[in-house]
Amino acid sequence: MAVILGLLLVVTFIANYLTTTLPNTMGQNDLTHEAQVQDQVAQLGGVMLIAAQQGAIGAQISGPISLGSAGAPPFAGQDPSTITPLANRSLYTVSFTLTGPSASSFGVSYSTRSTSCGTSFCAGAGFVVHLRNTYATSGEVAYEQGAVVYAQSGGIPIFVSTPPITFTNGILSIFLPRFSNNTVNTESGVGTADLNLRLLSAAPVVVPGNGFSFPSGTFVTATIQSAYAAAWYAYYHSLTALAPDVTCTPTGASSPCTANYVTGGPLGTVTLKVPISAITTLDFLVGVYSFAMS
Repeated sequence: MAVILGLLLVVTFIANYLTTTLPNTMGQNDLTHEAQVQDQVAQLGGVMLIAAQQGAIGAQISGPISLGSAGAPPFAGQDPSTITPLANRSLYTVSFTLTGPSASSFGVSYSTRSTSCGTSFCAGAGFVVHLRNTYATSGEVAYEQGAVVYAQSGGIPIFVSTPPITFTNGILSIFLPRFSNNTVNTESGVGTADLNLRLLSAAPVVVPGNGFSFPSGTFVTATIQSAYAAAWYAYYHSLTALAPDVTCTPTGASSPCTANYVTGGPLGTVTLKVPISAITTLDFLVGVYSFAMS
């Protein structure tokens, strides 16, 4: 009888652990892992921006991405993650018109993707870490065109690090990063992925300057096509100086501009169109990086 009672106590303890303690522990492990990945991606993006601002051509930039959450052996292993390119060829373009001392007005356009890139795996300037959680809701952390986004299916995407664009006292500052090889390989598992970048060029553009200025009646236009359009749209609307100049398409009840995020869902196009009459100075920086992952 004592043996049977002892076995019942052990079985009861294990059952209670599996149904209560283990899910709570693993759920917390998943949430801790999400915060860790957000910090790692944000730190990498921050170093990329600083290197470009300092003009540190040739600078080697590297950062780890922890793919696996902590496990609870022997009952639960680590939850894995997968790094992939940005969904649906996310694209960021900045364009404006200039006049110069020896030229008539001409348009200038900068994009995060080269025109020769024609595959669905074109990276633009970013990547996504898909968190394959078992005990917490799965989500994803994306480095997209200089911003870091956290998204869960059924929720509104939010920025961990906001887009590198500000508009203060008439000074419009924009940073546009670009991956020169336009591709990001896929890596999955529970280990650590090493992301390695090198700053190839940093091209600052300040207007007015060097004899160049903006023709009256024109605009500086920044357009992003993104699966996380709702985050971009909400961010621009949160900035008093930019809110009147932003639009997002398509519209409607299920629009990615305002609706909850759907994994693998459609792109929204967020357009920021700032009139030259409101801008005293455009401080624009393009950083081009090589990208590799191991």
